[in-house]
Amino acid sequence: MVKHVMFVALAWFALSPVVCGADVKKSGNINFGKAAATINMKSLPFIKAPDIFQKTDGATKEIPRANGKTSRHMPDYDKAMARSIKAAQKYLRYSSNFNKIPEITATANMIYHARVDYPKEGKDFLFCREGVLGYVYMGSSVIQVCAIMLDSFDEKAIAQNIIHEAAHVAGYRNECVATAVEIMVMRDATGSLAYENDYMADCGLH
Repeated sequence: MVKHVMFVALAWFALSPVVCGADVKKSGNINFGKAAATINMKSLPFIKAPDIFQKTDGATKEIPRANGKTSRHMPDYDKAMARSIKAAQKYLRYSSNFNKIPEITATANMIYHARVDYPKEGKDFLFCREGVLGYVYMGSSVIQVCAIMLDSFDEKAIAQNIIHEAAHVAGYRNECVATAVEIMVMRDATGSLAYENDYMADCGLH
């Protein structure tokens, strides 16, 4: 099943987040290569999304979901989120590329300073439009995880998304860089991605 998702990059020059769209699909046990394989960051194209929000005061605002509830498919979502955050930290810290690729090193160091928020039961964040998995805001170290993650994704997928967003928190606005960090760390730590998105193809990373 293909879902339309958007990831938000960290913007340095505006007072609103930038969002770009991608199609995402669960990838099962697809192996993207050897654990030690690396991606040449300097060869990546620059993909930046246009600004779509005009105000920053709604970044953390929660609103009722259209269906009135969240389908939490994991028995204890609070504990599952905590495990996902720890997994993301561990995957980054113990990546074989931790001391080889500056973007991974910076993301690994920044993730310990980031806060991961997720909405209460029956709520979602204001900017979690249809298909948005999560976002970070300009100048913020807070990663907002959208309710769709509670509905449809497992702990590995949540960890993967947190890694992608943590790269934005570390200052990397280029979606190709954030996606490359996400790919290298996940395949290094687990041998596969939990899901694929169109950035991989658009950035030449498929």
